Amino acid sequence: MRLSESVSNVKGVGEKTVPKLNKLNIYTIGDLIYDLPRGFMDLHEPVTALEDHIGDMIAVKGIIKKGSVYTIRKGKTMTFGKLAFAGGEVAVVYFNAPYIGKTLESAEEKVYYGVLNNNRGLTLAQPKVYSVAEYTQMLSELQPVYGLTKGISNVQMRKYIKNA
Repeated sequence: MRLSESVSNVKGVGEKTVPKLNKLNIYTIGDLIYDLPRGFMDLHEPVTALEDHIGDMIAVKGIIKKGSVYTIRKGKTMTFGKLAFAGGEVAVVYFNAPYIGKTLESAEEKVYYGVLNNNRGLTLAQPKVYSVAEYTQMLSELQPVYGLTKGISNVQMRKYIKNA
């Protein structure tokens, strides 16, 4: 492959993805390779004490308590759950994602990565959910954050760059 070849020659980039990459001024393989991240995710080991981390992006390793997930619909949708972890419990909340309730309850321990707020109690807002193995792998590597457009995620962008 040459840097001047079309980005459509990269494995995983299909005809529907090319216009989305074009919106990001990525037309060639060279454009893709030299598309620099705008920053990096600030990943840390999962915490056990929450009080010192209000307003921060944190990771918490635990299990959503069985029977604690519920959804409220008043114009907008909010889904809540109770996350039990080594330091106690914290509420998790998702906005406009009613489908998430079905996937939250699991007997498997996972890592929840989101912003810790203190609104009527400690709440982890909109956390991303990772398996423990996946999060451990992410800790060992820099996780770039790219400027994106609708239809392309950071995970996809990293895959396209790796394939190029």
